[in-house]
Amino acid sequence: MSAKNQPPCELLPWDTDFFGFRVARFTAAHLTRPSLAEVTDWCRDQRIDCLYCLLDGQDRASARRAEEAGFHLMDLRFEMVCTVSPDTPRFAKTEGITVREATAIDIPELKAMTTGIYQQSRFYADPWIPNERCTALYDTWVQKSCEGYADHVLVASREDHPVGYVALNLLPEDHAASIGLLGVRSTARRQGVGRLLLSEAVGWAARQNRSVLSVVTQGQNISAVQLYEKAGFSLASVSLWYHWWPQREQG
Repeated sequence: MSAKNQPPCELLPWDTDFFGFRVARFTAAHLTRPSLAEVTDWCRDQRIDCLYCLLDGQDRASARRAEEAGFHLMDLRFEMVCTVSPDTPRFAKTEGITVREATAIDIPELKAMTTGIYQQSRFYADPWIPNERCTALYDTWVQKSCEGYADHVLVASREDHPVGYVALNLLPEDHAASIGLLGVRSTARRQGVGRLLLSEAVGWAARQNRSVLSVVTQGQNISAVQLYEKAGFSLASVSLWYHWWPQREQG
């Protein structure tokens, strides 16, 4: 236990039920030698199969310590932010594309759209997580977003068929909002759909009197990073996502 008598990790019941193995998360951003020992003991006692560990990207010592212990780097987590105001420039409309609020009728098409969109996420990067569970994860995320998990979901349509979506959330701190998911159908990429959705997302945040809109994306997803930069987002922080499978490391 730490000095405050708090365990170093927390069990994630939803992830555990969804993936079918015991999943937990390290709750700090820095991995010290004492905390690594605590993590090892806690995971053993709790019979953890997979531990998520999000470390400060500036802390090289923590990263080195994690890798020496058998943690595997899965993703560079880029948090990007955009200042929102009624005067924030908006992109011109994309010909043939309309944007509207999502409805329950859209869910099947939006779920079908997720295949192939999130291949660069940390879940797909982990060889011990079956690809079909990764796909099901994003299917579930999209569906739950449309059913109220997100505060607002926008759909971009061409000829009444969805070609993209963005899920948005209001955050309690500092009048902020965030993008939970953004996806564009593979056949509609590089046609201004993502750019239009981001423009509408910024407009929605402004109407909600939010001053900041944030998003998290994969650092290796260069096209996504460039899209956000063109929409006025800038890099706020870099973190490192590690997964640790203690039972597998012990052979």
